[in-house]
Amino acid sequence: MASRLTHLATAKPLEQRLDIADKERFEIGIILPDAVLLNKNMRADSHFAELFDNGKFKHYDAFAFYEKFSQLVMTDALYLGYYFHLIEDNIFRTYLYDKKYLGLIGRRGEPELLEELYRDYHTFNRILVRKFGLEDNLSVPQEFSDEPINSIYPFELQEFLEQMSEDFTEHYECELIHFTEELYMKMTDECVEVCAKEYAALRNGTHFLDRYAYSFENKYSSKVRRDHK
Repeated sequence: MASRLTHLATAKPLEQRLDIADKERFEIGIILPDAVLLNKNMRADSHFAELFDNGKFKHYDAFAFYEKFSQLVMTDALYLGYYFHLIEDNIFRTYLYDKKYLGLIGRRGEPELLEELYRDYHTFNRILVRKFGLEDNLSVPQEFSDEPINSIYPFELQEFLEQMSEDFTEHYECELIHFTEELYMKMTDECVEVCAKEYAALRNGTHFLDRYAYSFENKYSSKVRRDHK
């Protein structure tokens, strides 16, 4: 999944493009699905992972989240941000696995791949902070524990934000392993564009995306995904 600062970076242009009034709630929402530290030994599916077509495809089911919180998605920036996070992680997985980008589907599940990706994340943090003007200024909303969103999982937001603080100041100078800066920025631009189009569709009572958009193969399949460029 995309890094927490990647999600925060996409929030900045989306706030301007969609005229988001409560920017802090939006930014909390767009990082919130990752605030699962599992300190409570609880099972969590904060990303609504779903297999479909007899297990051939997998995606993070943003539509299931929307169905659960549809009124709040359209009225509360925190829930809209959460919805966008799930879409963005699907886009990230497409860039990671699809042959026209990195084509790493054959290495899915390898612990070494995860370590390599995290090394790239650490290197990109400095770039994202500079390019998008990111600041370590988020805090837990008042009465957050009473939010309906916690029915998914009792999010450990305070601890997560404390860990995230380190992302804003680290200065890794490692050589990138998988993503280039050009490809990474292309991905973030696509996240912004797709989320903006989905939001416009939601306001008209429909969806820009469908379940095949940015899904990834769980098994080899001849089914062709629809292009949502």
